Amino acid sequence: MQTAIALTIVAYLLLLWAMSAIASHRAANADYFIGSRRTSWWVAAISMVSAAMSGVTFISVPGMVQAEQFTYLQMFIGFAIGYVVIAFVLVPIYYRNSSASIYGYFDDRFGGSVRSSVAWLFTVAKLIGAAIRLYVICHIMHLLLFSLLGIPFVVTAAVAVAYSAAYTFRGGVKSILWCDMLKTFAMVASIVWCIVIVASHDGMTFGEAWAWSWQSDYSQIWCFDATSPRYIVKQIVGGFFIVIATTGIDQDIMQRTVSCAKCSDAQKNMLTSIVLQTVVVVALLWLGSLMYLYAGKAGIEAAGDSLFATVATHSGMPILVAVLFTLGVTAATFSASGSALTALTTSATLDILGGASLEEGALRRLRHRTTIVLAVAMWLIISLVHILSTESVIDTVYRLASYTYGPILGLFLFGIFTRRGLRRGAAVVVGVTAPLLCVVMTQLSDDIFGGYQFGYELLAINAAISFVGLWLLSTPRK
Repeated sequence: MQTAIALTIVAYLLLLWAMSAIASHRAANADYFIGSRRTSWWVAAISMVSAAMSGVTFISVPGMVQAEQFTYLQMFIGFAIGYVVIAFVLVPIYYRNSSASIYGYFDDRFGGSVRSSVAWLFTVAKLIGAAIRLYVICHIMHLLLFSLLGIPFVVTAAVAVAYSAAYTFRGGVKSILWCDMLKTFAMVASIVWCIVIVASHDGMTFGEAWAWSWQSDYSQIWCFDATSPRYIVKQIVGGFFIVIATTGIDQDIMQRTVSCAKCSDAQKNMLTSIVLQTVVVVALLWLGSLMYLYAGKAGIEAAGDSLFATVATHSGMPILVAVLFTLGVTAATFSASGSALTALTTSATLDILGGASLEEGALRRLRHRTTIVLAVAMWLIISLVHILSTESVIDTVYRLASYTYGPILGLFLFGIFTRRGLRRGAAVVVGVTAPLLCVVMTQLSDDIFGGYQFGYELLAINAAISFVGLWLLSTPRK
């Protein structure tokens, strides 16, 4: 089995490298940053599926079915509302600004110092989130392959990060968009084939497996218990603000969107993408319920993030399931890590280091050096995550987003809905203070709020605190 898994990883990475080399041929800086704004909307929409759904989604969503049933779909109501807002409020702002970085908006609105501060906040938030996502494939590669060869985890992580940086090094967005097409199809094909194989192994047809899942105890979607973190209002509100923060004001995801030729094309891309993502998540939840059914019959004691990998590599399953699992998680995770490095390089080069004023050759050298520094930082974070890993990685990602993206969201809201200026250093003060206040609130929630437990709605609270703080440190706009 280890040989099949190793060959799957190597074959996929070679194919990915070939596509990247073709796409990045004669790529200029404009191709790296925004694909020269020649991307078709449907290409961007398919690309965003793999960008939004990393290996974390691929592994964690099936595993969460036992504890949370299908309540994750409640968040997709908030996601859908958020995508509409992004398409018709934020996307036009980005196209009017016409900068390769979406944070160029802050330069016009508040000045270069605020733009740089927001870029730093994004760099920290994205580095941590991307490292956690890439940790998934590093953990699997190490468990199923590298550890058997006596190779330490830090070397496994270094190989994964180096490859993520290498295949996007020259082409950037131009490479990512077409490689993401491959990744999306590989991920979806893996999910569908796994459903077919697991269902047939339990003696069910495709239709019978669908009916069983929606009639089982796992099919509960709605939660009306106000004290639960999965309460429907919390999920919808949390989903809305999470998607605004991690998609609408995230350079990684929006870099694909603003690569479309026109604003209307970018809007079609956004609306199509959320429909495709919903279909994929429903399939993952369906697969999760079938895997728990199989695990119960086979006496497999696995749950959470370990479910998919354990069932896929179980001796009772055909080896094809292990191959499909490896293909799906490899495709999904390298998509997220490669695009994250491109986005981080774009923001750091243009927003923090002021590379937009450089000539073509100097700008290329600057972004190459920036990519290398960011890749090393990502490797260090992955190594730390390996020591501090938790049971549910996707929950960790969303909770971290509640703390790290809150100030960025607050800054966007303050810029859009007010006409006030900011005192020097206000963005930095708020960017540090608001998340710390949220940490204190969550730790003392039992005493302060009578047992109330914060869910993903904490992101909205963080943004609100940031907004108020910015108002207090603001000045009448000249």
